Formats: sequence, C-alpha cells, structure tokens
Amino acid sequence: MFDLEVSYPPIKPPAHLLALTPEVYQHEQARVRERFDSAVELAEQAFATELREFVADDPDASTILHERAGAVLVQLGSNR
Repeated sequence: MFDLEVSYPPIKPPAHLLALTPEVYQHEQARVRERFDSAVELAEQAFATELREFVADDPDASTILHERAGAVLVQLGSNR
C-alpha cells in the first residue's frame, strides 16, 4: 500500500569541478566553510542566550543543570 524511499543528496562537490577551475573551487570551498563556521557560532550564541534566560527565569534551574551535568560527567567517566 505504501512505499518509502530514502535518498541523501551528496554533500561533496563533484570531483570534476576541481579540475575545471581550481581557484574558483578553492574560493568557494573557503566561502562555504566560513558560512558554516558563522552558522555554528550563531547557533552557539543563541543556545547560550536561551540557557541564560532559562536559568534567570527559574532559580532552581541552575541547581538542576549543575546536578545533571555532574551526573553526565559521572556516566562518561564510568564508560571508559
């Protein structure tokens, strides 16, 4: 009755593009890397802002976060 097909687009550019114009290829590669790094930085800033607001709104939140972080560290230590 139903059919499910999953496909993933390639994330690497075709190899022939490097052979065509190496300068353009390298320039675009650097541009995409910079945009990705910028996006990661913006996401980290947004997360930090949300976390600060969460902790500021709930006086118990910082205690809860501290306890959970400690539990995670203990778990990570026991998995080694």
